[in-house]
Amino acid sequence: MKKLTSLLLALLLIASLPLFVSCKKSAYQTFTDAYEKYSALDSIDAKMDIKMKMEMTGATFEMPMSYNIKASGIKTQNPVFNADTTVSMLGMEMNLDVYSDGEYYYVSMMNQKVKINADNQESVSEYNVIEDMDTLIIELPEELFENQVFVVNPDGTKSLELAVSGEKFNELYSDFAKELADSAAEGLEYGDLSFEDIKIKLTVNKDGYLSEYDLSFVMNMSMSMMGTEVLAKITTDCPIVINNPGKEVIVTPPEDLDSYVEY
Repeated sequence: MKKLTSLLLALLLIASLPLFVSCKKSAYQTFTDAYEKYSALDSIDAKMDIKMKMEMTGATFEMPMSYNIKASGIKTQNPVFNADTTVSMLGMEMNLDVYSDGEYYYVSMMNQKVKINADNQESVSEYNVIEDMDTLIIELPEELFENQVFVVNPDGTKSLELAVSGEKFNELYSDFAKELADSAAEGLEYGDLSFEDIKIKLTVNKDGYLSEYDLSFVMNMSMSMMGTEVLAKITTDCPIVINNPGKEVIVTPPEDLDSYVEY
């Protein structure tokens, strides 16, 4: 009986070793490993949404944007990508399709089709969705993960929601915040920005890749409008889903590239 008990205990110990080892991995290490795998991807298939709601002078304006992105050769000098974008505003939808073969950006919008030399950074920067993703998905500092634990979901993925202070957000996303404020102000002067209710939701898939990254926050700003100070509250949510990371991605160009006029 003692031998059987000892054998069962030994088997139980062996079986529990993987669980023990996985528990030793910190939330920060889980994230950094997943981020490194994501950053090493040479091709990507992703969906990115940017949902913005601005409340000002008693009125509410919403402008959701949705991107479907396929890209390959990201680590090369001439990446190829296709991005289908839908922008909704004031009850209307506008479609913007961008294809880049590394040499030109082919832009289709409002029944107009133009191609822009990729070397013209000033003109093509607003269409570079790969850079937009890199602006949002960043390597987060270890301090955000203190006393945090990833939750293992029934499908084998791991998820975690982080709370971020306004000061830390401004440090991590200052360029993105300024770009958002400039866009909201539309040429008007504005004062200091403040941020609240900041969250970053992370998901790591079964293969250890970062597969979801969702940044949400509220930005408060004051603008000078016709000599009057106007307060605005902008609620933003930017969920990004990476589909099947690590798998081959095929980028299909539009069939009518010859019809695009050089800009």
